[in-house]
This record gives sequence, structure tokens and C-alpha cells, in this order.
Amino acid sequence: YHATVLDNLLNEDFIRRNSNLFDFLAIFGLALITAGALIFFSPLVSALITVIIVIGYLFASQFMFEEMSLWVAVVPPLWAAFLTFTGATVHHFALEQREKKLIKNTFSRYLVPALVDELVKHPEKVSLGGEKKELTVLFSDIRNFTSWSESLPADVVMEQLNEYLDVMTDCVFDQEGMIDKYIGDAIMAIFGAPVSQDDQARRACRAALKMMKALKKLHLKWESEGRSLLNIGVGINTGEMFVGNMGSQKIMNYTVIGDAVNLAARLESANKQYHTSIIISEFTYKKVKEEAVVRELGETTVKGRTQPIKIYELTGWKV
Repeated sequence: YHATVLDNLLNEDFIRRNSNLFDFLAIFGLALITAGALIFFSPLVSALITVIIVIGYLFASQFMFEEMSLWVAVVPPLWAAFLTFTGATVHHFALEQREKKLIKNTFSRYLVPALVDELVKHPEKVSLGGEKKELTVLFSDIRNFTSWSESLPADVVMEQLNEYLDVMTDCVFDQEGMIDKYIGDAIMAIFGAPVSQDDQARRACRAALKMMKALKKLHLKWESEGRSLLNIGVGINTGEMFVGNMGSQKIMNYTVIGDAVNLAARLESANKQYHTSIIISEFTYKKVKEEAVVRELGETTVKGRTQPIKIYELTGWKV
């Protein structure tokens, strides 16, 4: 030991301490690189990058100590990298859990549980902020609901209406559609969002046919119970629309807006004029013409549009 000290004194080979600026740059640099890795890469990849950086820094400090007699700070930069990685990972996990909770709260009332679980597992599949997308919208409405409901006690109306809505909702869910909202006795359903569906128009049409079939079964039940029979009309359209969370800061709803949505509602109402049950637009028909059984109703100009469109009555399915 004494010989080493004497040799260092004679050769002026002293261990030098690096500047405080170097320590600061090392601490800041390792923390910055670790944070950057977490931002641009997955937690697993960023953890690997952090480990490589830490090992590299340890080798570099060892080299400078042995070859350059320079003593650099080791523990503070490593702590900076560790704390940055831990804090960012916890923050990322918290945000991820909050996003999953938001998705579950948003869609659990509108989608079948299997689709909700899929969205929770893969939140990247849904854009809550809003986007323009081609979707298919279905509107259904009970004919002469006002006159029917005014002639009966409120509890009787609500009981039969809830039974009807429950069965119709199952028809939509059976085709993995989303119940956007109930507007009194009307139902608005979306196909193709929040989970993309290549056969969205097909699903909407099949849901409408299932609704009619289910309604016939309800008629048999209601007739045996001495209740009034309800008839409905359905309108379906496919087109580009805006979809996402809309509303105020206090109350928001995942929904769709646009001219294509309004057209679906107009087609539902047009059933009264044509004495039909299901009307689909030419845009939907193009998507299902190989499978759908239809009757062409001609061209019509619906309220809110200047150009006429071809419409079809959907009566069945080939497959």
C-alpha cells in the first residue's frame, strides 16, 4: 500500500475526481435516455435499453478509473435511471388502467361482454377522441307508439316496451352491433364501431331480419296475453360519418353524427310511405347484394338531401 502511494507521488499519478458538471450531465443523461425509451418503446424493450445503458455506464466508469485515473460518480446516475424507469412505468400502468376503465364504463352498456373484453385487452382498437369512418347505422321505431301508449296505463306500457327493447337489443348484440341509444321507443344501433367489421352492412341487415322474426314471436306471446301487437319499421344506411366521444366535459357519449346517420333515420320513417318493414339504401345494398333478398322501391329524395337515392325493401337472406 505504502509503495503504491509512494509510486503515485513520484510519478504524479493521482486519482482525480470529475467535475460536478459531469455528474449532473451523467444523472440527467441517464434519466433522459430512460424516459425516452419508455416513451417510444414498449416497457419490455425500454427495460432492455435501460439495462444496456446502465451496464455501458458501469464499463465506461471502470475504464476511466483504471486507464485515466478519473473517478466518476456511479451511484447517483444509476439511481436516476432506476427511479425514472420505475416512476414512468408506474405512471404508464396507471394511465393504461384508467384508459381500460374508461373503455369498460363507456361500452359495457352498449356492447356484448365479449366485445367489451376485447376492447379492454386491446384499447388501441378504439378511438375515443373521434374519427371519420365508414359505418352502418340502423334505426328502428314502433309504429303509432303515441296513440298506443296513451290508451294504456303507464306501468303496462313500460312493461311491454321494456320487453320489446330487451328482445330487439339481443338481435343487435347477436350480430355484434352497438346500441348507440334508445330514443323513447326507437333504437339506434351502430355496426363497424368501436370494433371494425368488414361485414358491417351484412351484420346490420341480418340484425334487422332477426328483429322482425323476434317480433313475430312476441306477437304470439302478446296475443295469448291479450296485449296489443306492435309493428316496427327499420332503416339502414352505410356511409362515412364521425364517430367518437361527443358531449360536454360533464356528460359524454360515444356516438356517430353526419349526413349518413340522418339518412338512416329518414329511411326508417319512409317505411310508412311505402308500407314496408325494412328499407336499406343503395349504399348498403351494394355491400350485401350477393346475399340479400330485396325489392327495389325506386328512387326517392329524402328530407335534407337534394340528390335522389335508390332504396330497397329488405325481405330475406339467401344464405
